[in-house]
Amino acid sequence: MTELNLYLIRHAQAADRGPNYPDDGQRPLVNKGHHQAERLALAFERLETRFDRIFSSPLERAAQTAKALHHLVSGRVEHLESLAEQDYAQLLEDLGEQLRPGDETIACVGHEPYLSELASTLLTGEWGSLETRFRKAAVMILSGVTAPGRMRLEGFLTAGVIRRLMARGGP
Repeated sequence: MTELNLYLIRHAQAADRGPNYPDDGQRPLVNKGHHQAERLALAFERLETRFDRIFSSPLERAAQTAKALHHLVSGRVEHLESLAEQDYAQLLEDLGEQLRPGDETIACVGHEPYLSELASTLLTGEWGSLETRFRKAAVMILSGVTAPGRMRLEGFLTAGVIRRLMARGGP
């Protein structure tokens, strides 16, 4: 298994659940969410971060967040059903099947609580042993091998931190 940098990205602010969206998978980003996704893309640009691959949950809010990042990857955003589910073994298997030789920097855009639980699994080897507050439009950066307990935490940026950095003209 090859070491890589894995960016776990929670989708940006979406429309509320309710009668307007009886199918939860169709909830789109709201204006604030589009701004969050654009700021996230700008932060990656300023940090000179490019992705070899971007995988997204097929749910609308994650797909729209990933679409804001599409110019940071040489290919297209790819949808993985397993990013919308709680089956981490399947997600890790799917990622392993999708990765190509030379893929070093990967982004996965998904949902809570799945991303926190996936991070816990990758960092500690145990599902749910690591508690995080993975808010919307936040990014957790891991490095290592995509196997339980084989990754390291490299960074965690909340949407608020990204907003303040971009307001100051940084990073």
